[in-house]
Amino acid sequence: MKLKRLLELSKSDIKYWALFADIYEKNFKGLTSSKEIDSKFNELINTISSEQKNALIYFYMYAKLQLNETLIKEGKYDKISGIILKEIMDFLNKSKKIYDKKPEKKYLQKLIKQYSFPLDFIFKLLIGRANDIEAPELEAEILTKNDNRVYLNLTIFINPKDEPQKYNWISGKIKSLIRHEIEHGTQEGPNRISDRPFMTDEEQELYKKALNSGDFVSYFTHKLELPAYVNQMYIVAKFYKVPIDVAIDDFLGEAVKAKYISEKEKDFITSKWEAYIKHNLPNSKFLK
Repeated sequence: MKLKRLLELSKSDIKYWALFADIYEKNFKGLTSSKEIDSKFNELINTISSEQKNALIYFYMYAKLQLNETLIKEGKYDKISGIILKEIMDFLNKSKKIYDKKPEKKYLQKLIKQYSFPLDFIFKLLIGRANDIEAPELEAEILTKNDNRVYLNLTIFINPKDEPQKYNWISGKIKSLIRHEIEHGTQEGPNRISDRPFMTDEEQELYKKALNSGDFVSYFTHKLELPAYVNQMYIVAKFYKVPIDVAIDDFLGEAVKAKYISEKEKDFITSKWEAYIKHNLPNSKFLK
């Protein structure tokens, strides 16, 4: 527990953390739904002594509070994705008007902004226009540089002839990519959230080898990528108003067409993603 949080506790709270912290660590830490917390509390309430019972009640309420705070913050990750999307689309429109006044074969424009909530990062957008681009291309990444500052980079390459016809498709894609990268931003660096998965040095080497060898099954089901892709699919489903399993089927279907994965592997990845969704995003709508 962080020192700041300890200093805010009352004497009785400090006693619970000093004497009975195992009640929280072994039973409530890591639970991700109110139903799980309630179930664990009901399982334990009649099995422990009166002194520990007060501590159990305290840690039960603490776990519920932590869950609520997490859910509120998760909603803000979706919200910041929407805020950035609006700024991108405004910039895309304005930059197109500038381009139209003096069209060139290739044209680059940049947007840089600083954000501090819910994560502290610098957003950098690069828009490139060229008449030989067949279809819009979008790339996103989040990285921590040597100065310990976090950068969320987004690149858009587009043929001016596709504007504004492709804007709706681009909007959904951008918002989902940003949400994906923000999830990675909570997994490491100065914005890391303690309950997020992380990799040891050995795991990082195995991860790189899987990527270099083209093992997309391991990639799509990796403990860091799975929550990022699931949150990406959640945004896609919300944006286009489709069931989340339809969004997953479309996305992984493209991976099959590109021969990154087989149909059998697609079914395996889908089962892993949907299991995670049902456990962590219970409000998601499924077609089947």
